[in-house]
Amino acid sequence: MPALKFKTGWSYWLFGDQSNNIAPFQCLKATEFSSKTCKSNFRSYRNVMLRVEKEIIKKTGLPKDIFRNEFKATNVVTNLENVKKADEYFDLVSDVVGKAKNGNYVSRTERTYKSKPIGELSISTVRRRMIPETLD
Repeated sequence: MPALKFKTGWSYWLFGDQSNNIAPFQCLKATEFSSKTCKSNFRSYRNVMLRVEKEIIKKTGLPKDIFRNEFKATNVVTNLENVKKADEYFDLVSDVVGKAKNGNYVSRTERTYKSKPIGELSISTVRRRMIPETLD
């Protein structure tokens, strides 16, 4: 499981990496990884992405199956319309990570704290900063 930034992780979740014959990560299961560390990292990553999906579905009112099917078509990443739609959805969920100062979030990087846009945060930083879900 590669270390991914939040926005890159979202792209891999929806589209995978066609140039390297990697399916969308939403189609993978933790059991497909060989080491315990990779399995654990994937589970954490999957939980973040499922939470993002849940927030998008809540904010757009789309049924879950329609949201998922939007990105299942062949050559989905080469379709500019799908990439734009994925970016729009990503922008909807920035508040799940917490409040930003001037559009940036503080993340710890090698003993210093730096302010970064949400898309540049690591998946583990996003996971730690996620606001707990509230029951509707």
